[in-house]
Amino acid sequence: MESRIVHLHAVPQRREAVASLIHHEFWTEVPGASVEKMAARLRQASTSDALPLCLIALRGDELLGAVNLVDNDDDDHTDWLPWLAGMVVAAPHRGRGVGSRLVRSTCSTHRFPAARRVPPTAACR
Repeated sequence: MESRIVHLHAVPQRREAVASLIHHEFWTEVPGASVEKMAARLRQASTSDALPLCLIALRGDELLGAVNLVDNDDDDHTDWLPWLAGMVVAAPHRGRGVGSRLVRSTCSTHRFPAARRVPPTAACR
């Protein structure tokens, strides 16, 4: 079965799974962070044409990975926008191009003229 990239707002029933994947990869040691708080943040990605955005990779009903595009979430680099955040691929699917597809899909589909610079860490090339 082929995987597909979709906006999280189009499959809201996957929000908790995406929140869990992101939280357990990046936030478990952050005081006060929780899957519920991450799910609340992901609810803000409610459209396909404005920030924040969340794209996910699915194979059938299986969540393979996720990536977020936000205004900015780094106080040290406020001029880096938009900003790729929370890019994660579920461990069993790493090394198979899922992350690359998520980033390429985000970069090719979402162009924001107001953006002055996309940071090199975004790998939008």
